[in-house]
Amino acid sequence: MSTDNKPLLDKEIIRIVKEFVKGLLGNKPTVDKCYMVCSPLSAYLSFLEIENTLTEGEVNEYHHFWITLSDGRIIDPTADQFGLLNIYLKNKPSYYRQYTSDDYNQKINDAIIKFNQQCQTINH
Repeated sequence: MSTDNKPLLDKEIIRIVKEFVKGLLGNKPTVDKCYMVCSPLSAYLSFLEIENTLTEGEVNEYHHFWITLSDGRIIDPTADQFGLLNIYLKNKPSYYRQYTSDDYNQKINDAIIKFNQQCQTINH
């Protein structure tokens, strides 16, 4: 929100995000920098009173982070690595899959199994 409590227009949000990313990365590519960009950007948007959530998931089977706005749209400042606009501010594409608690539970179980297998290998 702006100082006069009017919601920011999409073009203003995109400008803010572009300037933030440029300040953080300069002219470096955004590939593999989604968390590095989205985590502080989410905090900055919150400071500007733009309600958002840092979101973790997968895009085309690649681990990825993006920002979800309170209206359900997403901001993905590193979307260019997936062939989208560099600053993507639209509805979440169908191939963006947000992790659920079941996904996290499965990752924990997989890690425990792998750890136990490594322990058995060491002990034998």
